[in-house]
Order: sequence, then C-alpha cells, then structure tokens
Amino acid sequence: MTIECVAPILAPALGGMIDSYFGWRAVMLILAGMGLMVWINSLLNLPEPLPHHQRETLSLSSACRTYLTILADRLLLRPALAMAAVFFFLLA
Repeated sequence: MTIECVAPILAPALGGMIDSYFGWRAVMLILAGMGLMVWINSLLNLPEPLPHHQRETLSLSSACRTYLTILADRLLLRPALAMAAVFFFLLA
C-alpha cells in the first residue's frame, strides 16, 4: 500500500527532473524500458497455473458474460468502486 501512496508524489517530480535534463522523449523511453522490464519479469516469474488442457479460448461473448457477472456481484463491486474512488481523488 505504501507504493500507491508514494508513487503519485515522487513520479511527477522525478519525471520533471528527467524532462528538464533530457527532454520529454527521455521520459517516454524510460517508461517504455520499465514496461519492458515488467513484461520480461512477468514472463519469467509468473507461470500460468492452469494446465494447458483446462484453458479455454476467450471469445467476445464469453468476455461480456464474465463482465456482466462481475457487475452483478455487489460483494465485489462495492469495495472495488470505493477503492477506485479513493485513487481517483488521490490522483485528481
């Protein structure tokens, strides 16, 4: 939880420093590099837990059914919306 509180404070300052020394393109390159590192880390350290024969292909209709099921689940939706509101006001 600490990273969610510290990152919105430090990121603009760090991005501004990088921008003032190297320009806005450097900020984008650094973010792309960080994204690439996260992607590689995920590929290497987060194996798929579900066996291949139990996986199902995702179609648009099954994805819509899944989202409708999530929207109907009030036990999940209320805390999720409350957390989304907290981050909205934190970042606004």
